[in-house]
Formats: sequence, C-alpha cells, structure tokens
Amino acid sequence: MLKEYTRECIEHFESLISFSDFEFCESDGYKDCIFYRTLENPKGTCKYANRCARLHFDIPKEEFTLSLKDLNLMGKNFCFTENRFNCAIFKEFESGREVSPFLHPDGTMVKRV
Repeated sequence: MLKEYTRECIEHFESLISFSDFEFCESDGYKDCIFYRTLENPKGTCKYANRCARLHFDIPKEEFTLSLKDLNLMGKNFCFTENRFNCAIFKEFESGREVSPFLHPDGTMVKRV
C-alpha cells in the first residue's frame, strides 16, 4: 500500500520547502527518496539521518550544491546500509564534533557555489 508522505516530509523537514519543487515526490522514483525512506523505515536508517538532513538544509539555498538526486544517492550508499558506520558525517556526529554542512559521507567537502 502506497503511503503519501509529502505532507509529513514538509512537517518533519520544514526546510525542504525552499529546496524542492516536489516533482520527485510525484515521480515513480519516490521510493528512493532519502526523506521518504527515513519516514517509511526509521529503524533501517542511520540514527543521524534527521540531524544530517537538517544540517544540510540549514545552509542558504544559494550555497547548497547537492541536488535531491545527490542526497538520495548518499542515502542509498550510506544511510540505509551497514556502510553508514563508515560515513564521515556519522563519525563526526559520534565523536561529538561540530559537523560541516559541506561534509560528504566519503569525507570530501562539497564545493560551495
């Protein structure tokens, strides 16, 4: 059974409004959406997924260079797999250090615009 999460995504990730036109939400690819998957299966998701998403969306849109496709790829490769324990962002959160919103899971820094 399909569950429509657009409203829940907006409520849970309120900053998403300024970054998305929600076209992806209406496509067949919605099941790969990092936000959908976080809401659909929180136990199969990195424990820092919500903090991470908020971290990335708290920067000004004009400085944000990752697309929703990029974020979904991050989720597929890290957030929803055992590989999440190798994620640089996960490791920074675990250490208690402040995490840069430009840090990518592979440890590289995403370029600012």
